[in-house]
Amino acid sequence: MNINSSNKVINLEYVPRKAFVAFHARTKRFSVLVCHRRAGKTVCTVNDLVVRALNTIKKDAFYAYVCPTLTQAKQVAWKILKGAVAPLSHAVKINETECSVVLPNGSTVRLFGADNPDSLRGLYFDGIVLDEFGDMKGRVYTEVIRPALADRKGWVVFIGTPRGKNEFYKKREQARTNQSEKWFYMELKASESGILDPAELEDMKQDMDEDEIAAELECSFDAAIKGSYFGKWIQQIAAENQITHVPCIPGLPVHTAWDLGRTDATSIWFYQIYAGQVRIIDFYENAQMDIDEIYEDVIAFGYNLGKVWLPQDSKAKRIGEKKSVIERLLAEGMDCDLVTDYGVKDGIDNARRMLKHCYFDANKCNVGVERLKSYQREWNPELQVFANTPKHDINSHAADAFRYLCIALKDTDIHPQMEAMRKKRPTELTEKELKEKKAVNMNITYSELTLDEMFAEHDRDQPIYLRI
Repeated sequence: MNINSSNKVINLEYVPRKAFVAFHARTKRFSVLVCHRRAGKTVCTVNDLVVRALNTIKKDAFYAYVCPTLTQAKQVAWKILKGAVAPLSHAVKINETECSVVLPNGSTVRLFGADNPDSLRGLYFDGIVLDEFGDMKGRVYTEVIRPALADRKGWVVFIGTPRGKNEFYKKREQARTNQSEKWFYMELKASESGILDPAELEDMKQDMDEDEIAAELECSFDAAIKGSYFGKWIQQIAAENQITHVPCIPGLPVHTAWDLGRTDATSIWFYQIYAGQVRIIDFYENAQMDIDEIYEDVIAFGYNLGKVWLPQDSKAKRIGEKKSVIERLLAEGMDCDLVTDYGVKDGIDNARRMLKHCYFDANKCNVGVERLKSYQREWNPELQVFANTPKHDINSHAADAFRYLCIALKDTDIHPQMEAMRKKRPTELTEKELKEKKAVNMNITYSELTLDEMFAEHDRDQPIYLRI
């Protein structure tokens, strides 16, 4: 590729693939590339950074390539970046420690990892590529990167391969529906791009299952995620219409299950127990907020809050704080309790068993459900197998909070009660039933029921509500 820089013609060895020519010619600030495996998106975007950095008229321009971790960035992009500037080796300064190159016109291109957001703070970006954006920490884009683009009107490219309907999916939808405005969108399916040899593509399909082919080659965001802990069970309850409209039942307490975060996300599930169902009516997630701010957000939902289930680490006092999280919530009058720590594996197994009783509100719990579908085992690249430990990423907190919810149900002996009620009561409420019961629900007096009392009274006409 020939480019002009400071009135000099520079010959770069990069030759764009036909499929990426439109991307290199784009003029829009925001871009999303959804590409099949081995399409060449890393080579394309790294060279695009170099070309634009050489052509800019901005002084001390700064460009970046960001992966979920710096280790990943080094593995996938550092060799490519050094190769891209090789024809300029006599005039380029390469810093192996920082993984950066300074070009002849003073522009810098550097690699970063989103796992260390602090390394990105205080910088400005004239252009940035976010690789596998769906695997990055919650607000690293909105709180760190997006503000760093503002004063110099920098551009951003989101690239990746589908892994469920995560944050990358949201950007894809934003770009796909706004292409005529400020977004550039490109989707490359292996069956259409012409990049992979047809015979090789057919051989690949012989070694891959349907979900892998759909996600990795055909850019499907609906395919089940490989190594997912809950993906199959979520699909099953979706087929049973258990991800639907789940309204809050007036007069019935709304319990919550929390996973706590400080630098990363705090996740909270809101649920009710009724007629053998775990009715999950809402989901909350926020990052880098103090517990007092989170408490205010929870109260703002306006629910009749019942039991607040917290993890064991809520007892710990953080540096500089006089009270633990549970002490602070108790001081606000919340009915708090701790879930038993059975270990992650047993907790996940218990959550899988409980899922058949769960009904999720499709709208309010959409983000949380996608988090559960995307919660997966850690991949061992050396052994080419999934480990028995979860991958800690943006999905972990919602999954942990759900695990605590299911432990709370188990610990309070609700499971056998739900099984009994499930056999004798309808599996879902109709709109007519809700209207008929509304007046009764508003005047319900709750009582603590033992398991024997539950079985003795479960055939009466009035609905039984369980306080747990």
